[in-house]
Amino acid sequence: MLRSLTFYHSHTRFSRIQDVQPISSSFSSLEELRLNQTLIVWPEILALLPILPSLIYLELGCNSLKTLDTSATEKVQCRSKIESLNFDENRLEDWGNVMTAIAEHPR
Repeated sequence: MLRSLTFYHSHTRFSRIQDVQPISSSFSSLEELRLNQTLIVWPEILALLPILPSLIYLELGCNSLKTLDTSATEKVQCRSKIESLNFDENRLEDWGNVMTAIAEHPR
């Protein structure tokens, strides 16, 4: 059972995430995910959350994030179990924006 998936400083780049349905059952037990230096954007992260129901730790370091698209947050139909969200080495400009973006994920 896969519980953790890590991309340590690999600079792994993904195609833009369009449809998560084909992989929706593959990661249901995943508890920890590190997507550092992948240049993933907030709407793509939100698109992944519904297929990661067991996720408790998410690391998003070094992704050049300046803001989190709060309009994308409103479209998410799940409340995650995330307890730890790591934004190390990003360029976030407004912590009010971050708090609004993660408000639907109360843990």
